Amino acid sequence: MWFVLVSLALAAPCTLSGSVVGPTGLLGGVEVVFAPAVTLSERIEGSGGVFELPGEPTARVVTDASGHFVVSELAPGRWHASVVQPGLAPGTVPPILCAPGSAPTVAINLVGGDVTLRGRLTDSAGRVVVGRAVVSRAGDGGTVDGPAYLSVDPGGQFEVVLSKGHVYRLVGLSDGHQPAHEMLYLDRDRVEEGMEVRLELSRAAMVSGRVERAGGGPLSGARIHVGLPSSVSYRAVYSDVSGRFSVDLAHGASYGLGATHPDGWVGCVDRQMSLTPGEHRQGVTLHVGLGRSLRGRVVGPDDHTAADIEVWWRAEGCDLVGTTWTDAAGQFSLPGIPVDQVEVWVPGRGPAVRVAPYSTDVEVMLTR
Repeated sequence: MWFVLVSLALAAPCTLSGSVVGPTGLLGGVEVVFAPAVTLSERIEGSGGVFELPGEPTARVVTDASGHFVVSELAPGRWHASVVQPGLAPGTVPPILCAPGSAPTVAINLVGGDVTLRGRLTDSAGRVVVGRAVVSRAGDGGTVDGPAYLSVDPGGQFEVVLSKGHVYRLVGLSDGHQPAHEMLYLDRDRVEEGMEVRLELSRAAMVSGRVERAGGGPLSGARIHVGLPSSVSYRAVYSDVSGRFSVDLAHGASYGLGATHPDGWVGCVDRQMSLTPGEHRQGVTLHVGLGRSLRGRVVGPDDHTAADIEVWWRAEGCDLVGTTWTDAAGQFSLPGIPVDQVEVWVPGRGPAVRVAPYSTDVEVMLTR
């Protein structure tokens, strides 16, 4: 079953500060890249397994002369931070939790590398593809640290220094193409000081259509959410003034589409829309209606207030999944969700609570 991820609630932004440290001390004048650590996102199949794709960078900042940085107005959630510098292995950290109104700090460490990797993005015919390259250090359980975003020149070429004794995952991304990935096993005794790799990207599928309100009429400003069978896509576009939308799909597979709007409109299309790589499905209509508002409260052990807690919800009939945050009083609200049955839970903190159709209130009890 696939689900379409939806984020409906607005919360106070957080401010993230930190430092960048190299082999000789703090590094000034280097760029730090921030990208959302997408909990549910597109995945790609390959000989090395099923991998989560990195989120798109949404914020960048340069360290000051003392090697420190501050980035404000980050949306609540989990974030990756990374630094790529010539001659050094990428500096990354595990996902950073930015709760509403919080101010976490982080230190990003860069060390010397001993393998220079040169790569190129092409299509199946060997033609240059303009896109992005991302590298992550990986382990038995998946990615160890966050992704590092590499600079790709107009010829589709990129270069990065890596460290022997580690396993890396290299991903090539380009709009309108399926992702490509390569696992790099840098054995200390078998890997030379230079490596070359080509990431081959093939054409993706595309869906275009129109968002219509219940009773007729286009809906502009609706966010289009793309769902996949094995997980949820972070790719999204918005309908224009005439309600029309067009979205590239990073896989030729079976998809689901959903639409949400700040005014409470919500809806989804057929659950199994099968597309082949390169296919353009046109004339898809997303019918949306007004959803219901749901208020809730999260209570911790011993009746303690559960403030700044991320709450997940899932609507079974329309296969939508979403998140929100509790406020200082442990309360949360969902302004527009489907009318059918909904489950609400806090991951890893207790069982899901099933909310009956048309109910407007829910209480979630945490067990730990």
